[in-house]
Amino acid sequence: MNSILHINTGLPSILLLRRIDACDSREIRGLCFFDGKGAFTLIEAMAQLGAFHLRKRADFRRHAFLVKVWNWKVG
Repeated sequence: MNSILHINTGLPSILLLRRIDACDSREIRGLCFFDGKGAFTLIEAMAQLGAFHLRKRADFRRHAFLVKVWNWKVG
């Protein structure tokens, strides 16, 4: 992706992912603004970014959804 993709849903109270700065077959980078409402907003922004990456890799022929988030302990 050569240019930055700006996202505007017209819903300022719900918008989490603001733009996608880079996206190729191996990685995606984007920007979100954390509004302090809780950790779930960061998880939602990551889900939006991940879904876009999966959909782009499938040439937008398939949909992608975050189905489950689980907690695990390290160590």
